Amino acid sequence: MLASSILPLAGEETSGNFSSPRFYGYMRYDAETFTKAGGPRGLYSIDVLPEGRVTAVDLTVGGVGGACFGEGKYYVIDYTQNNQGELTSVTLRTYNPADWSVTSEIEIPQTSIPTTMTYNPADNKIYGCFFNNDTDKMEFGILDKGDGTTSVIKVLETSITALAADHKGNVYAIDANGDFLKYNPAVENFDKIGATGLKPQYIQDAAFDFGTRQLYWFAMTGDQNESGIYNVDVATGAASRLTTYVTGAKEMTGVFSMTPVYDDAVPSIVTDFSMDVTIDGTATLTFKMPSATYGDAPLSGSLGYEVLVDGVSAKSSEAQADTKVNLTLNLEDGSRVVSVRATNAAGAGPEYIARQFVGFDQPDKIKNILAVRIPEGIQVSWDAVETGVHNLPVDIDNIRYTVTRLPDETVVASGLQTPGFTDKTATGQPALVSYIVTATDGSSTSESAQSNQVVMGDAIMPPFSYDFRNKPGMGLFTSIDNNGDGASWMFRDKYGILCMYSSQSADDWLITPPIKLSQGRKYQITASIGVAMYPERFEIKYGKGAQVADMTLTAVGPTDIDDENAYYRDVWDEPGNIVAEIVPAQDGEYHFAVHAISDPDALFLYCCDFALEDKGEASVSVVSGDSDAVSVTAGADYIAVSGATGTVEVYTAAGALAASAQAPADGRLTIPVGKGFYIVNAGGHACKIMVK
Repeated sequence: MLASSILPLAGEETSGNFSSPRFYGYMRYDAETFTKAGGPRGLYSIDVLPEGRVTAVDLTVGGVGGACFGEGKYYVIDYTQNNQGELTSVTLRTYNPADWSVTSEIEIPQTSIPTTMTYNPADNKIYGCFFNNDTDKMEFGILDKGDGTTSVIKVLETSITALAADHKGNVYAIDANGDFLKYNPAVENFDKIGATGLKPQYIQDAAFDFGTRQLYWFAMTGDQNESGIYNVDVATGAASRLTTYVTGAKEMTGVFSMTPVYDDAVPSIVTDFSMDVTIDGTATLTFKMPSATYGDAPLSGSLGYEVLVDGVSAKSSEAQADTKVNLTLNLEDGSRVVSVRATNAAGAGPEYIARQFVGFDQPDKIKNILAVRIPEGIQVSWDAVETGVHNLPVDIDNIRYTVTRLPDETVVASGLQTPGFTDKTATGQPALVSYIVTATDGSSTSESAQSNQVVMGDAIMPPFSYDFRNKPGMGLFTSIDNNGDGASWMFRDKYGILCMYSSQSADDWLITPPIKLSQGRKYQITASIGVAMYPERFEIKYGKGAQVADMTLTAVGPTDIDDENAYYRDVWDEPGNIVAEIVPAQDGEYHFAVHAISDPDALFLYCCDFALEDKGEASVSVVSGDSDAVSVTAGADYIAVSGATGTVEVYTAAGALAASAQAPADGRLTIPVGKGFYIVNAGGHACKIMVK
């Protein structure tokens, strides 16, 4: 049997079965595809499933300032800013969900921009958390749907990050501390119910689904791994994760379900639902008939029920209230939506929704794809596909992989039975390429996955230089967002390369193409680096490879850079020139990296140009002094140094400089060398050592 793809979840997640309603919302940020500079923002849908995947609905829909849904309309607040961050316009739009066309648009005050807002179905009012005139306090109030003005109910000491109203008109809130609150209209204040267990950060939202009558929180915290859809217990405030986003953190606002508020007399939603489906599509369903109406009145006697498949009635019958029902039906292969609703004389109640893939699953998207430059060409590796997009079994025996090189769209391999391929055709002039890998089982094909960019072709011979300010892009440089926060090095026309703002400590690598260096020669590195506002920190590392793990040598140790007068001006016209010299211990291809390591909440670190030139044969420098604090040991093909400061130099027995490297802050470094006798000069400590 195939396990059902409906909830429950395991581990820290909520236990028990849950209906899978569909929500809509404006997505401001997606960790997989967005950067802080923007991306495909717009209206998306998402189903409440263990693995959440968003689907674009209409990317023309705005919503930067917040939104809510009610009376068959989507109310959206949008705003624009100039380059200095000043607001240039604030608008209130309404959209028709039939085609998402704009039905009205008016200019509204700046004080009508909310952090969150919700439509209350009981009094037909929009409640929100809005900025005050000085933008230094938040105010809870009501938005006038006609002219977009706000009436203040209460000045808030703590900002509200999510508001939601239930079918009875109760207004709930999650504040910036992660506390769950309920609005008390009698005293115009919020009562604390309990703690959610999470601390919100960034823009987010919450909404009730009126069918399940559950509160769903689309949460983001400082830890993007906590991002997901949570169920909040309105009695205690405790939050339990229902959905983990497949493609990383998402920042959503204006979230809503189109499920209506039902008549109090119809049956409530069925409970204790489960569904098991065999590979041939035979589905066994079990559920419990409701014991109360939607309005919480007791039910007894015979009720009707109806089972729908993809919205079409597939089976109907009767059963007693508060009793179990077991039935089977046949489902066709593919993605199916199975729903069950109870009925009585007053009408049909809410649907319990189960989303299920039938048959062998579509192969899942390739994971952990990596392209690495090796002497034979470009080696592409990835994980074997073992499950499908719905976390169900795939036809493993028939899985075949196809590898396509970009940007020339050349299929370099097809019909591969096992993961991994080396592209030996990647030769000639240096060029930046990446690879797309797909998996097929003969009947369906996975979504394509793209590798990192890597330089194919011949390594560059010094001198090498690249001025980002006078070129159309990053050239052969690549960027690695090593902390996965969506903010990394990127090209900016006229200004060069910059590392974007993040609330996390920076760990972002700007990596050169491969440069061919010779043992014992001295090379000078020059980089022009500046800041935009706040102090920044960087270092320059290098190694025999283009991955973070390869950057084992230091050319420039951690360096702080500041410019007190850099606020909104072209500091890159006079950037600081960073100069360093290195001597490679071995011949070979090397990559260099400007490593951004700034503290959180800095702004922009700029690299305007990068150059490396050959300064000729390295000469012997004076070796004198000694220090007990320095330790030098030999390995199989390296010399390890601890307690070092400044430049560490390695000389051959003949007195030629074989290698040099800058000691990092912790004083520990490893220098690769061949077998032989060496003299090591490290921070005034000189010693002889043999590498066997």
